[in-house]
Amino acid sequence: MVLDQVGIALGPLLASAGVVGLAIGFGAQSLVADYLSGLLIMIEDQYGVGDSVDLGEAIGEVEHIGLRLTHVRDLNGGPLAHPQRRDPARPERQPGLGTCRAGRPRGLRSQS
Repeated sequence: MVLDQVGIALGPLLASAGVVGLAIGFGAQSLVADYLSGLLIMIEDQYGVGDSVDLGEAIGEVEHIGLRLTHVRDLNGGPLAHPQRRDPARPERQPGLGTCRAGRPRGLRSQS
């Protein structure tokens, strides 16, 4: 190849390109998550401009919804920009849904 004739080793160059690509992939992970969440929020019409929302640290009225950020005017009138992805520390809960395990505890015998 041309690079071998110039004196540039192709192996380390390809390995470096792979490491750089991996770093860019991990760095862009949250960006892609924001865009996908924003797209789903817009498709499902979860909230709209003018709605009062509680997005965790952002509580107020929605001013603008984008693919990556939701712009909220807080209760004191200050602007806030909230990323679209869900906060893993605050899982969404659905009241009324859960699991129940019925039965006799192990090791106990029925009295008959």
